[in-house]
Amino acid sequence: MKPALESIRITNLRSIRSETFPLSDFTALVGGNNTGKTSILLGLAWLFQGTPLNRFHFRNVNKTVEVEGVVGGLDREALEEYGMGALVPYLKEGRVTLRRRQEKTDTRVRPPLVFLHPGSKHSEDHWKVDLAAENALRELMPSPLIISALPDDTGPFGEGERTLTAELMAEVVGPLVERYRAEFDRAFEALSPLFGDDYDRPQELRQFDRELNRALEAIFPSLRLQLRFPSPDLSSLLRQASLRVYEEGYPDGQDLSLMGQGAQRAVQMALLRRLAETRQAQSKHPFRRLLLIEEPELHLHPQAVELVRLSLKRLSQEGYQVVFATHSAQMVTAEDVRTCLLIRKNIARGTFMRERIEDAVKRVVHDAPSQLQLLFSLSNSNEMLFADRIVLTEGKTELRILPRLYERLTGDSFVLRKLALVRQGGVSNTAKSMKVLAAMDLPVKALVDLDYAFTDAVRDGFLEEDDPDLKECVAVFAERARQRNVRLVQGIPVTKHSGMTAAEAYAWFASVDECKPPIRRLHDKLKAKGIWLWTRGSIENHLGLGGKNERVWSEFVDRLGDRNQDPRRYLPDYDGVLEMMNWLVS
Repeated sequence: MKPALESIRITNLRSIRSETFPLSDFTALVGGNNTGKTSILLGLAWLFQGTPLNRFHFRNVNKTVEVEGVVGGLDREALEEYGMGALVPYLKEGRVTLRRRQEKTDTRVRPPLVFLHPGSKHSEDHWKVDLAAENALRELMPSPLIISALPDDTGPFGEGERTLTAELMAEVVGPLVERYRAEFDRAFEALSPLFGDDYDRPQELRQFDRELNRALEAIFPSLRLQLRFPSPDLSSLLRQASLRVYEEGYPDGQDLSLMGQGAQRAVQMALLRRLAETRQAQSKHPFRRLLLIEEPELHLHPQAVELVRLSLKRLSQEGYQVVFATHSAQMVTAEDVRTCLLIRKNIARGTFMRERIEDAVKRVVHDAPSQLQLLFSLSNSNEMLFADRIVLTEGKTELRILPRLYERLTGDSFVLRKLALVRQGGVSNTAKSMKVLAAMDLPVKALVDLDYAFTDAVRDGFLEEDDPDLKECVAVFAERARQRNVRLVQGIPVTKHSGMTAAEAYAWFASVDECKPPIRRLHDKLKAKGIWLWTRGSIENHLGLGGKNERVWSEFVDRLGDRNQDPRRYLPDYDGVLEMMNWLVS
């Protein structure tokens, strides 16, 4: 049995109107500032904690805040074996559905957690308050552990938020209390006069009481005061423990709160690892605890960010279900891109989620091998998660050159335009990739070499099979091929047994005067469908590059950085390249 929260539906909470968010073991919430990522974390925490919400949590104060979750991975026999049989009546296909709702903004009453009893209809009559089931759920999925980006007293999670130190102390206090209870009781017995209200009180305390009451008597003669000390409790005493940091130059140590934010966040991650190990060792049954984190990369240098990501990934495999909000592409690797949530917000919808890559690929592409290939291709560009516009490319030249070239020609940047370049696994994926990204509501365009018009554009449905411009070009190919010993197969250039490579042949044919008009018309047809066709064969021919390698790319980038050189002088197709740049962001 591997319990986990599979999905959550949040209604009327802060910036969220009503949205469902699917969850995995390791879920990244990716989006810009003020898009509602923290609202999602708050909804997850509130479902299990139920701390009364105030009016600022309500998107519309006249409507109900409601959070509904589905816990999956459950097994009837395992629940009964581990003493959680109270959840069994609510079990349906290995899942339990639970809900919490608050109708008024001014209540101090903790809204109850209710469970959906499987029935023929999803109606209010099937929702039950069941304290035994709630206690069993608390054993199965303890209260979430929250690490906010703000200090505890100013964070958005309110009183429900507990520090990591307190959580770790809670795990070790139990054994310590049992070990030292007898010694503590003996010591407390010797000190008991300090905490009593009888005549055994020390002379100093009785003297203080008399003097204090003498001063009060002149004002309120009917009142009497006594100085009292709270009776010590071993558990609460141990829970007041704190962490002290020792390093070179500080032989006496210093409090963790005095350290920099980066050091504090690093210590938090170390505490998380230890907490997971402790909880696993002490647990007598499978459990899954939500770990909710705002910006785990905050205040950390790149190497530390990678260590944090690895730590959280391991925790997601060791009893924790990790959900975190991030602004860092480094926190989301290719392995996790497919299940991360792209969070966006607008006036009409409030906070919402774009369809996950994994779900969009399965919906658009119907054969499994192509799904895997496409997932691998798209997942290897996590930058697309942080962009509002996607440009699909064929090769490395576009990746290496275009961002710097765009900045040089326009004075703008891809980052400010929220534009990401995504290299495809092959040009044959162009149509599928565009459909998947369109399903995710991500605006997309593609850059393709000239051969695409003759090899894949018809199959992908972007050009008609009997397109007159294709036929005109093929006729010119047949007429001119012998001049350069170009081998044609079914009318188009190939590399094998040819006097030049197919890429070289297309570049040569593109320079032939008879080919230029039909190629330009093909370019315009594909451009209308979001595809830019390199009319000179490939991007290298438009930029005047002599190859496709690091040396050539580095030399070109260095030239771009020289402000004394006008790009018009070394770009063979300056106007065409500038037109393409403007088209990308149009």
